[in-house]
Amino acid sequence: SELREQLQDLRVRISSVMVLFDITAREEEIIKLENRSIQPNFWVNTTEAQNTMRRLAEARKLVEKWRNLESKIT
Repeated sequence: SELREQLQDLRVRISSVMVLFDITAREEEIIKLENRSIQPNFWVNTTEAQNTMRRLAEARKLVEKWRNLESKIT
């Protein structure tokens, strides 16, 4: 049916955008940043720590948005 075709087209588009944003690499980055943030000396350099936490929050937000969208159409 036409609705099925539109849904399939939407899945393809979302997958393409996820590749464009390299969501898998972002998820790997999240793991690395989380591991860095639990190190005992993480907050010694507060500026670097804050930048890391900012990058972590941004990556989480992006990944969560696209993974939620992906799950809604599958």
